[in-house]
Amino acid sequence: MRVGIVGVGTIGQALAKAIDRGEVAVQLTALHSRNLAQAQAFARTLGRVPEVVDLAGVLTRCDLVIEAATQAALAWLLHQGEDVVPIPGTTSLEHLEENLGACDIHFTEEDFNGIAEILKKFPVAGTRYNPSMARMVNLD
Repeated sequence: MRVGIVGVGTIGQALAKAIDRGEVAVQLTALHSRNLAQAQAFARTLGRVPEVVDLAGVLTRCDLVIEAATQAALAWLLHQGEDVVPIPGTTSLEHLEENLGACDIHFTEEDFNGIAEILKKFPVAGTRYNPSMARMVNLD
């Protein structure tokens, strides 16, 4: 299976390294990041160097795309309205600083439209909790 990773921060790098070490039986085909120079520098540290491409390139080259761009995900949530408050968890100052970088990302109308088109392909289905967990949070 050809895999692409979007985002080469802490999570994306850890996934890419695990694939590169053979811990997961897939082929890392492509990487994408808003910072292409950073992505290219990271790709060169891997044994099997994946292509660094734009988002469309990842989608066309890969069977599975893993979104590991924490900042982009948080930025998207921050732009959903004043009634949406992302609450990211972190265990280190480094990750907190990475999360705060979301405040510096400003999407264009084209970005939002592209994200909306991608999300339409993955409709939300099912419930958040299974029945036993729902009883634990008083949702049954």
